[in-house]
Amino acid sequence: MIRHIWSVLCEQTLINPRNDNLSFINTMHEVFIDREIKKENPINIGPFVIGTKWYKESKNKEEKNKEEIAIKISRAYCDDDEYNKIGETKIVFNRDTFAVALTMELLKFPVEKEGLYLIKVEYKPVKNKRWKEVALLPLRVIHKKTIDNNQ
Repeated sequence: MIRHIWSVLCEQTLINPRNDNLSFINTMHEVFIDREIKKENPINIGPFVIGTKWYKESKNKEEKNKEEIAIKISRAYCDDDEYNKIGETKIVFNRDTFAVALTMELLKFPVEKEGLYLIKVEYKPVKNKRWKEVALLPLRVIHKKTIDNNQ
């Protein structure tokens, strides 16, 4: 069985060439923008990276089957019930794979209004139809003028 360990939103990632470990640069939960945001004229912010870590849990040490999962990233404004898919990929755990770190680059993140956006990470075994939510990452978008008016 594949298990989700963690997910993080950041500006960029670096891979250490000596050991393939992954570093996340500028993890984030807020973004400040200069331009005014209007629903009729949304703006794209980014790029961002969503990093996730997964491991293969094996109850039986002899069990070394290949497993494949699909991962879906969706976003919604906090007041909305509907999530819009912004990315999907697959991970293959080969026979000897123990853990996998995955990064998905979001080249653009559409913003229609200031406020809190939620980024949902879901997964499912490739053969299944049902998605399971494993992480909900908040991203607050703030227009700099709002900050200036509050000071």
